[in-house]
Amino acid sequence: MKSVKIYTRLLHFFRNSEHFDFFKFIVSFIVTRISGIPEILQSWNVFNGLFEKEDVIFKKSAAAIETKYIADLNSERHSLFTLFRRKVSLSEISLDATERDAAVKLNEVLTNYKSIGKAPMVEVSALIINMLQDLDKPRYATPVTTLDLSDVISKLEAANDKFRSLYQERFQNLETSEELGTMKDIRLQVDKAFKTFTQGLDAVYVVGKLSGKDVTAAEEIIEYINAAIDQYGRVLSHRGYSAPKKSDNNNDENEDGGTPVEPTIPTLAVEEQNIDGDFTMTLIISDQPAFEAILYPVAKGGMLKLTADPIPDAYDEFPIRDFEMQSGKPIGMWVNPPRDDLDYDRPLNSFGPCEGDVYDKEGELLAHITNLQWPTTHSH
Repeated sequence: MKSVKIYTRLLHFFRNSEHFDFFKFIVSFIVTRISGIPEILQSWNVFNGLFEKEDVIFKKSAAAIETKYIADLNSERHSLFTLFRRKVSLSEISLDATERDAAVKLNEVLTNYKSIGKAPMVEVSALIINMLQDLDKPRYATPVTTLDLSDVISKLEAANDKFRSLYQERFQNLETSEELGTMKDIRLQVDKAFKTFTQGLDAVYVVGKLSGKDVTAAEEIIEYINAAIDQYGRVLSHRGYSAPKKSDNNNDENEDGGTPVEPTIPTLAVEEQNIDGDFTMTLIISDQPAFEAILYPVAKGGMLKLTADPIPDAYDEFPIRDFEMQSGKPIGMWVNPPRDDLDYDRPLNSFGPCEGDVYDKEGELLAHITNLQWPTTHSH
């Protein structure tokens, strides 16, 4: 007799992309054959409906297309503001008295908006709008023309408008995503529905086989699901996860008989946090043996994503460049500023206490980090 192989533990260790792909293959195969098994259509419809919801949530969480363009546009705004400021600064020492006078007047505006170089993104938007309104006053028309800054100002305004439009799109998308739910939530729902479906599939096959009915459709689906389980088991084995033992079963539940227990994400605490130059924040971890076992070397090239309550209007993703070593052992991480055109404020200046999650280069969550401060940055 055939039956669906053990798979529950595999689901726990899947990355979001693997979870989605695993079920996408299975759904695509089953959808053309399920009509031949009317006994389990109800459980199929529940499972398929939940997977369609996962499809939407996964694509929204995986895409985050606007995030990249927001960062690019913010970088463009900073570059244009820097260009404007430097042109004015150079004109202060010009041999031409008219240019020097123009620089003096334009510095009246720049003095009021010098925080543009280090303010949070949304605050920068408002500051640029106000600065452009000031520059549009009659007093500054001639200085702007004298220093040939009209084109820079127009480009800065355009970049700021695009940024604000895209930022609005992002928070609307985030609101939609919150209404839909998270991948963590939908994965548990899909897993539970799939378990119900496979139990029904096994029962239909066994009963049909014993009663002499044609169970070809059920048999094909079972064989395909088992092939998918084997293939994804091999994928996980390459990452060091062992296949489930034969004593395991697909009723792998918690002690209360509820939903399957998720693998625990390890938590590490920061013992010391320092800014060691414009581009390096060093995080020394308290439990260094655990740090080595969990994050070395897999976290290199990954990302530290910060969270806080309340959440500051600031960059939250910090690339992990390398490791702090002592006597040949890793004791901490070197973390870059969120963008190449930003420097850390020195000494450590903080938006406040926060926590963080460490992801590898593939986006897999590796560990939770506590006892952090959210560092401030400025453009260089």
